[in-house]
Amino acid sequence: MKPRLLLTLAWLLTFPYTGAAQTPATLTFANPTGQPSTVDIYLSTPTPVAGFQFTVTGATITGATGGAAAAAGLQVVFGTTGVVLGYSLTLATIPPTPGAFLTRLQVTPTGGPICMSAPVLSDVSGFAIPVTAGPCTAVPSLSAGPATVGGSLTVSLSSPAEPGAPYICGFATATTPGIPIPDGRVVPLANDFLLQLSTDPTNPIFLNTNGNLDAAGSSVVTAIIPPTPGLSGFTAHVAFVTISPQGALSGISPPLIVTVQ
Repeated sequence: MKPRLLLTLAWLLTFPYTGAAQTPATLTFANPTGQPSTVDIYLSTPTPVAGFQFTVTGATITGATGGAAAAAGLQVVFGTTGVVLGYSLTLATIPPTPGAFLTRLQVTPTGGPICMSAPVLSDVSGFAIPVTAGPCTAVPSLSAGPATVGGSLTVSLSSPAEPGAPYICGFATATTPGIPIPDGRVVPLANDFLLQLSTDPTNPIFLNTNGNLDAAGSSVVTAIIPPTPGLSGFTAHVAFVTISPQGALSGISPPLIVTVQ
């Protein structure tokens, strides 16, 4: 093989050809949810996409379902290292879009923010499409101290990716049936008398259940437990939602079980 041809092949392998579209596509996180813990990947692209790949850190991936990838017939697979791969054996493509729900990942957070790196998109000819990865996100979470008859229960809310966001925290006697919302997600609390009471800002028992997260994406909710012996053994479920700047429901925490001692 001639030296010039060898140099040409080496250059092509080192610098892959990029398709004609120069407007970068983007892959971003959106709508961290609690079903049980999921994050959605959104795609914005000026070019039909036949394949994609990215790596997720900060969480273990346990599933990938739905979205434009499934609708277009792409297969989505994932590995233990956090790599997510979408491909088609029939040359199917996801059409150009200013922002479409690509796929929903079921995740188990491992601590810290959930981030996406090394994004790759390809067109139907296998050429690379310029792409950038959006900012990190986090699944809303909560934790609680002890609940005792005649005492108070402290519930700590956390959504580091949403500092200052409005939130609503609710208590319910069950997680099912949950409360469905139009985008297909479900708030994991039954819409019962306890939820109605706890989310009423004027109630004297559940305090600070409506408010705004602080600059660290945190807040504290307090429940005053009456000195009634019959409450011992009572179990409640707690979850909270956050509201986006546009007024839509943004994040949904997984439910937490609290038992009065």
